[in-house]
Amino acid sequence: MKKILVIDDEASLVKLLKRVLEKQGYSATVCTDEYQGLTLFKEQHYDLLAVDYNLRSVSGEQVIREIKDCNPLFPVLIMSGKTNDFLQKNSYENICFMLKPFSMAQFTDKVKVLLEDSSPTN
Repeated sequence: MKKILVIDDEASLVKLLKRVLEKQGYSATVCTDEYQGLTLFKEQHYDLLAVDYNLRSVSGEQVIREIKDCNPLFPVLIMSGKTNDFLQKNSYENICFMLKPFSMAQFTDKVKVLLEDSSPTN
């Protein structure tokens, strides 16, 4: 079972994403605190990170950089209510951006694509 970590400061959104991911057969860990999320990422194995770009204390960009420093190929789904040029400024692999609001079908489609693209058999 693929394990997904979701970091977003909107409690209602992380609860919804957890339910949706689990209905799709994934194991989902969610948190609304970016420091807790980074700690969880370092302590446990995950297959994908879905992260809000505009977090309270630490920017999503900092979270992504820290994770990509550990594993440059780790798949990351950036979620944001504002457009940004992060992907144009950085040459990371296995990363995509979703503009909020998005449908749960769009979200699960992106998750599936990222997980398939990062599969060792590809």
